[in-house]
Amino acid sequence: MRKEVLAVGCALMVFCGCGKNNAAQHYESGWVAMEKKDYTTAVNEFQQVIDQNSRLAESYRAEGIAYYSEKAYPEAIAAFSRSLNNMDDPDKEFKKDVQFYLAQARMDYGEVDKAIDNFIDCIIQLPSNLFFGTSIATCIMVMKKNKTNNRTLFIDASNECVKVTNNNKLTPENIDRIVDIFTKREEVEHIAHLASYDEVKENDFNLSVSTYVEAEDTREKIDIVKLNAEIKEIVAREQVLRDEIDKIIAEIEV
Repeated sequence: MRKEVLAVGCALMVFCGCGKNNAAQHYESGWVAMEKKDYTTAVNEFQQVIDQNSRLAESYRAEGIAYYSEKAYPEAIAAFSRSLNNMDDPDKEFKKDVQFYLAQARMDYGEVDKAIDNFIDCIIQLPSNLFFGTSIATCIMVMKKNKTNNRTLFIDASNECVKVTNNNKLTPENIDRIVDIFTKREEVEHIAHLASYDEVKENDFNLSVSTYVEAEDTREKIDIVKLNAEIKEIVAREQVLRDEIDKIIAEIEV
């Protein structure tokens, strides 16, 4: 009897050991598949680890990355969320990493409201014609893992450039000015605005910089009163001229 119990115990130990090794093999195989960009195989390998109830937080994160790489955003969001839920005593950096991936997946899936509240720190509008082959104006989205508030900075840097042949170029001075505005996170008229979450929400989570930063009106300012006086003077002179012409015509007719 003792021998039978001992044999069963040894078998269980071997089985458990094999299970752990098997989970580790699947986890490693998943990352090998990721390197080959075989994301379907990677998902299957990571799911094998999850099915064995092993390394859940890490495996769900890895599965989420695989889904995200396939642009399967709902599945990626679910996997990253499960990773967060399975962190017993999470490492702060690991947790921030998963939260960051979750924010990216939500952004790409269109859930801007959930991403902006926790991760989108700044949107910087760059000048047009910066890159070869395209004149389109681009922007930089700064996402922050350890964002401590739900305010987002919008910077209009569309004029921070110099003209070089047919393209615009960011000089070191331009870059320093943009970085300085970003670092200070202060209101700068016609350049920077620090928007609250509620303000972005009121604008239907539109992240266009022009929605929050009013462009400076560089058109010539016209003094309407002065312009009206000048028009009156011109009309008066025109009338005098017409009267003189009428006199000349009358004399000719006689």
